Amino acid sequence: MIKINFDAAVKDRKTNFGIIARDHEGFVMRDRAGVLTETIIRNGRSCRR
Repeated sequence: MIKINFDAAVKDRKTNFGIIARDHEGFVMRDRAGVLTETIIRNGRSCRR
């Protein structure tokens, strides 16, 4: 079994995120964190990507 946790926070024009995958014993298999600052337009509305 693999447990995946994801969290994100949005402030002003930045989206910060973190993700971590652990096995059934709690051992970290993979992790990643990052910042998104890109804004895209979809159907005439501004969306974050």
